[in-house]
Amino acid sequence: MSIIQVDTLQKRDGSTFPLGKIGQVIHHPIKVIYQISSQSLVQTFSQAITPTSTSSKIFLSFSCNAYKGTGGNGFFGFFRGSTSLGGSTQGQYMVNTNDKYLNISGNHVDSPNTTSSVTYSLYAKSSDGNAWYINPQSGSGPDGNWGGFTLMEVLA
Repeated sequence: MSIIQVDTLQKRDGSTFPLGKIGQVIHHPIKVIYQISSQSLVQTFSQAITPTSTSSKIFLSFSCNAYKGTGGNGFFGFFRGSTSLGGSTQGQYMVNTNDKYLNISGNHVDSPNTTSSVTYSLYAKSSDGNAWYINPQSGSGPDGNWGGFTLMEVLA
């Protein structure tokens, strides 16, 4: 077995690698009840971040409670501006449990390739027009707490 030990890794230009370091964290608490009955994807909440480098990655993380009453499925997914990050007209995730409060969540890593402000959003829809709810009680009642949407810049 071999062991490689170094004090510092450098690029050819003499600069060091900031690999895996978090540049910034922006947290957006979800304090609104979203009732989703549209059969087309609609924007719910959004948050902007300005990457410090064109090589930065943005890690998106979303978690909150939801409620789906009767009927078909609820769908949701991440967008950068008007572009679906999942490449689907359905969203990346599905809620298919009826008459129960449940936790929904999702994560995605994006490469926006810019140092300009980028807005990320969660879009959602209903498969059949029957309503489902993101953050159903707005911090009180059976769902417990507010949800959150977090953006983290990962320096590459």
